[in-house]
Parts: sequence; C-alpha cells; structure tokens
Amino acid sequence: MTNHEGSQCPLRRQTKREILLHLDKSQLITQISFRGNHCNEILHSARDANALIRNNYKDFIHQVGRNVFPLIIASDHENDGYSGVGSTLTLYRSDGSVETYSPQTYYELYKTCSHLFMAIAVEIGPYMSNDCVCTSTTTVAACDGDDESSDAQLNHSNAKSSTSSSVMESSQKDIPQPWESSMSNLVRKAQILHQSILNATAIESNKKCTHNNKEDEEKDSHSNNNCTLPPPAMLETVLSMLTSIIHFCHTCLTTKQLNLPLWTKLNQENFPRIKRCMQEATSLQANSTIRQIQHWKDTVLSPQEWRELYVVIPTVWAVDRNNPRKEIFQRLMHPDRVETHLITSEWPRDHGEVRTLLGRIVGDRAIGRLVFGDATEEQRVKTMGLSSGVDVVMDDALPAICRVLKELGVDDDNDAKER
Repeated sequence: MTNHEGSQCPLRRQTKREILLHLDKSQLITQISFRGNHCNEILHSARDANALIRNNYKDFIHQVGRNVFPLIIASDHENDGYSGVGSTLTLYRSDGSVETYSPQTYYELYKTCSHLFMAIAVEIGPYMSNDCVCTSTTTVAACDGDDESSDAQLNHSNAKSSTSSSVMESSQKDIPQPWESSMSNLVRKAQILHQSILNATAIESNKKCTHNNKEDEEKDSHSNNNCTLPPPAMLETVLSMLTSIIHFCHTCLTTKQLNLPLWTKLNQENFPRIKRCMQEATSLQANSTIRQIQHWKDTVLSPQEWRELYVVIPTVWAVDRNNPRKEIFQRLMHPDRVETHLITSEWPRDHGEVRTLLGRIVGDRAIGRLVFGDATEEQRVKTMGLSSGVDVVMDDALPAICRVLKELGVDDDNDAKER
C-alpha cells in the first residue's frame, strides 16, 4: 500500500467522521427544537389543534354534502364533458336514485354561431395596437373583393413607391404571421360546420323527394337517420353568419393583414343575426328546462320534497350575478326557499365538489345554530354570519378596522359617503 493510499485517503475519511462526531450538540438541539420555547409552544399547540379541526371539518362537510336531499345540480355541460349545452339537470334523491336530463336541441348550434364572432375578437384583440399585422387604412370595399376599388387605390401611388411596396409585400407574404395558425383552425371549424349544415339540408330534401308513399315515411321515421332540422329561417341565418365569417378570415389570411374596418363591418352586419340566434337558443333552453323541472315537481317529488329542494348552479364570474338557469329556478322554487336553497358558485368543477360545497353551506348553518344560538342579537349575528356569505367575525372586525384607521388618521372614504 502506498503512502497516498494508506495515509491521505483514511485521513480525509477520518476528518469527515471527526467533524460529524464533534458537531456542537447544543446547536443540533436548537435546530431540531422547532417548537421553540414555552411561548412558541402555545402557537404550535394551537396549530396542532387547528390542523385536527380542519381535517375533521373537511370530512364532515364531505359527508354532509352527500346527505342533503333532494338536490338538483344545474350545470351548463354534460356529464361526459361537453360544455355550453344550456342546461344539464341532475336530480339526487334520498332513496339513492339519480336522474339526469340533458336536452338534445340546436341550442349549441345557435350559441356556437354567435360565439364565433367573439372568438374572432379573441384572435384580433392581441394585435390591435400592432401596425405590422393590423390595418385600419385598407377600405372595406377592397377587402370585400372589389378589385376595381383596390386597383384605383394602387394607381394613386407613384411608380417608385409602388414598386418598393410591391417588393416589400411580396417578401412579407412569405413570412407567416403569428395569428395565422389560430385563425386557420378557427375558419376550418367554421367551414366544417357550414358544410355539415348543407349536407344535412340536402339529405332531408332528398328524403322528401324519394318518399313515394306513407309506408316509406313510417319506415324512415324508425331509422337512425330520422332527425329534424332547424326551421328554414334559422338555417338561413346561421349559414349567412358562417359564410361571412369564412369570407372575413380568408381575406385576412390571403392579405396577411387583420383588417379592422372589415371586422367592424362584419360585426355590425351580423349583430341582428347574433341577436336572433341568442333568442332562439334561450327559447329552446327555457322550453326544455322548465318543462323538465315542472315534470319532476309534479310527478317525482312530493310537496314536502319540493319545498326542501336544494339547487346548486356551478357557474363563472361573468354570469354569476344572473343567468337563465338561476332565473328559471328563482321563478319555480318555493318562494321562501329561494334565498337559502338556491346556490351559485364559481368553485365546483364536478358533482363531487358541488356536493362538498353544499355540505359546507348546510353544515355551517347547523353549526351556527347549535353553537351560537339565537337568544340574543349578538348570537343571531354570529349565527347569520356562519349561515351566509359573510365572515363570522365581521361584526367584530369592523370596529377593529375603523379603530386602526382612526388611530392612523386615514380617511375612510366609504364611511364619509355613508355620513
């Protein structure tokens, strides 16, 4: 064994060992004593108790939410994931039965055609201040395909600038724009939808021509191909909307410019059609949803069950304040239950989360009543706080907030307005 192997290597290992074995014991104790001194122990003990409380509460609201009946969850998506269908209603009853109703109407067609115009705004919006990809100078006539108008504009330029512009435009046409891929996908979907309507219309028209007798009609009515198209006026409306969208997108993709004047014209011309589609969509929604709810009320639920019915509407902020589903239930539910049993929330993403949310609401109401009671005004305030969307400590927090603001000499604008 060489001196290097026999002395230096063991020396390095021994040094590390010695360091570890000679670490300051008191320092190690200080580092692992994360609960600190006797004062810090109070905080940690409180945290331990709070952690247990929260874990037990989490299980509590989960179980309570699955013990509240009857319950209707009124979502805007089907249970298999398709969103924007209007109203999918799911009824949970105490006997364990679950009934789901999702109407198959052309609500989605009318909604989609209306939303396509907002989808184009999403495409254009990010680039409206970018002169490289947006233009506000090209005339609408030129973008609409008026070649004579376009030629007249070009003739106003002198030959030198025209040649220079042509070279620049030619080079720019070879460079893909950042919005092209997304708009191409959008217009492709619009084209597919447009063609599917034309195909369905042709098939239905052909059926009428080939049905020679009543027997043929009855035979076809029992086949999988039997369906009903939207009214002719609505077909014409949605086809016109899709055609104008396709033309606009093609113009932008061909010229590699997002043409703002043409976009403005597109929106102005189609607003009556958008309005018509929204009217028809909400009419279908109201007709199918109200009839189904009324059916459950008249034939499935007892009067007492209907009175105690809870309804939860998962939603988003944009429509949380009011929406067709909420409006329908406000008009159909028992009058003295609307304020307490009709719930909207942005949080739940599935039925499990909806029921856990309901467990939190109902569970808190029970806890507030049982713990705080209602014998005095202060007790009633606490019970109301825990039973509603108000923090249970607000009656105590407000005086504290006002006191600190006053001590700091900070003007309370809201308080001044109230005075």
